Amino acid sequence: MKVDFFKTTCKEPELTHRQFGVCDDEDGKKAYTNIDNTTKWIATVNNETEKAIEFIAIDNCIPILKTDTEDQESSCDGM
Repeated sequence: MKVDFFKTTCKEPELTHRQFGVCDDEDGKKAYTNIDNTTKWIATVNNETEKAIEFIAIDNCIPILKTDTEDQESSCDGM
């Protein structure tokens, strides 16, 4: 199964903030970025040069199946 991570509705708009977080509410929905509620962050992104960064949710958004099956492959929250 081919997966194109860059052509997906799972991609968020670019962020240029100096710092933001990645959140996963563990509710069966996809992970997402957040700029102001640090208590929800499971990862912190430090972007000192304020480059444009895109976050793409993978888990609960992009189906990745085990070879020759309909079983979901274990995946990370996003990239």
